[in-house]
Amino acid sequence: MVEPVTLTATAVALLAPYLAKGAEAAAGKLGEQAAAGVGKLVALVRGRLSGAAAAEALTELAAAPEDADAQGAVRLQLKKAIAADPAFAEELRQLVETVKAAGGDKVQQYVSVTGDNNKAAVVSGSGNKVTF
Repeated sequence: MVEPVTLTATAVALLAPYLAKGAEAAAGKLGEQAAAGVGKLVALVRGRLSGAAAAEALTELAAAPEDADAQGAVRLQLKKAIAADPAFAEELRQLVETVKAAGGDKVQQYVSVTGDNNKAAVVSGSGNKVTF
């Protein structure tokens, strides 16, 4: 079983970009299966987090998906929800795994370098080391 901290962090990281009005455009960059999974994930989280504090947290995250505080507020609400309902925790875990397996957690990064003697690296993940 995935621990709650990891599950909530992964779920928020996956759904944050898709809560805003531009979700359709963002989802267009994903494969069809990943986009469908993200849509289900957003619907599941919105449906489960229905209290005033949770609704406010989701609204703030939709307005500022990159805001660490907004992400933290949704993670807290998800943590409470999965602690109260193990079936929800399992459904959330399965959806997160489905989206990840379909490539929904992939990040595209680009580097454009001009000039002489430039070096660039694009790294995703954690624990990476880059030397030139």
